[in-house]
Amino acid sequence: MAKEYVFRGKKFEEIKGMSIKEFAGLLPARERRTLLRGFTDEQKILLEKIRKGKPKLKTHCRDI
Repeated sequence: MAKEYVFRGKKFEEIKGMSIKEFAGLLPARERRTLLRGFTDEQKILLEKIRKGKPKLKTHCRDI
């Protein structure tokens, strides 16, 4: 049986159903600030690469 993913007491399906503001309430201050203020261009490019699902991903953007 696979272990169920839980983040701060919320199940994965609950987190997927949350709005960005609700999810930001679960995060620490630094991550919440980044999420609510928007991503930089480097971060946006990295997120697009992640969404494409390439197996190897090289990046210098490590602050996400």
